[in-house]
Amino acid sequence: LSDEQVIHRNMLVEVSHPRGGSVKMPGNPVKMSESPEGNFSSPPLLGEHTFEVLKSIMGYDTKRIESLLKKQVISYSRT
Repeated sequence: LSDEQVIHRNMLVEVSHPRGGSVKMPGNPVKMSESPEGNFSSPPLLGEHTFEVLKSIMGYDTKRIESLLKKQVISYSRT
């Protein structure tokens, strides 16, 4: 991971994690001259996107999601 080519091609990126400080993770292996590489974000926390996924993709209403939380069927993390 300290190889000159790996560093030059940004194959290892460092991102900030809300609970872990700085985290190193693989960069995008696909490099195209006309496309920007993009931004990297830290890995999500357990349950970080649960509410959004159930509501927007699955179509669950808030009452149903709260019921699943109460029964401990799902985890929900507020960052």
